This record gives sequence, C-alpha cells and structure tokens, in this order.
Amino acid sequence: MAIKRARFINSLSLVEELTYKRLCIGKKRQCGGGKSINYYHVKKHSAIGFVICFFGLASCGKSYDAKKIVRNNSSHSLKVLIYKRLYPGEISRTFSIQPQNEVVIESFSGGKTGPYYENGKGCGNRDFDSTVVEVIDDNQLLVAKNLNSSDSWTFSKHSTSGSIDEECRATIIDADIVPK
Repeated sequence: MAIKRARFINSLSLVEELTYKRLCIGKKRQCGGGKSINYYHVKKHSAIGFVICFFGLASCGKSYDAKKIVRNNSSHSLKVLIYKRLYPGEISRTFSIQPQNEVVIESFSGGKTGPYYENGKGCGNRDFDSTVVEVIDDNQLLVAKNLNSSDSWTFSKHSTSGSIDEECRATIIDADIVPK
C-alpha cells in the first residue's frame, strides 16, 4: 500500500501533491469528521474554477483607443507627409487638410496593451521616420511647427469603466507658417 501511494504521489505535480496530502493520503479516505473526500472530484472542480477565474480576469482589462490628430487652423491648405522608418525618404502616407479642418493621421482601437502615447511623451515621432507638413498652395511658405517633437502636441486622456481613450493633437495656425 505504501509503495502504491508513493508512486501515485510521485506522478503528481508539487501543487497537486500538497493539495492531495492536505485532503488525506489515498484516493478515497475518511478524513476528520467522517466525511469522505474523493481527490479526483476535488481536482476536477479546482480546474474548472481556475479556468473561470482566468477568463474572468482576462476579460476585465480596459480597452485602449488612441489617435493622433492634426488640426489646420490656418488660412492655407496643408499636406502632411509621413515617412517610413525602415526606408528613409520613402513616404508611407499623405494627408491633405483644408483650412479649419482636421485629419486623423494615426489610430489604434480595441487593444488591451496599455497606454499607447505614454501620457503625452509618445505624441511626437513614434512609429515613423519623420512627419513633415507643407503648404499646398504656396511654395514660398514653410510650416515651422515640428510634428516630430512631443512639444508640438497636446495630450488628452478620457477614461471610463471599460475603456481609455488617448488623443494627441497638433494644431497649426497662421503664425506657424513662415516664408522660406
């Protein structure tokens, strides 16, 4: 009997072994106040409880949504050029912004990975080589605001019970546009 018990215990993991020993040695045995405990029955219910707790905790995380917006409050039409990080000089995306309008240049939705823009520190150049803003209707003008710097962006965060929305916003005004 002792050899069978030792073989059975050796086949268990450390946690299972400790649980098994706590419940009484043996597959089915009288413990304490005359209750009969079946180890396999307890193990089955413990596994079900673990799975329920795991999925319960996994679904409790908040959803993170983040976006970068460029607002054109100037009197000129603007073009935003985003260059690729891995291929210098190659344009990844281009956006045109009419006066008194805005465009979302980057958007992430539905993820549960955590704050994307790091409370505003990541608003500048993050995933791109560089971001350049040009005046469309006048080649003699230059946009002086540097969108690659976090200082050019305003960060905001709105949190609800189920989600966190982060926004980085850059606003270009006539004072940001200077002669070349």
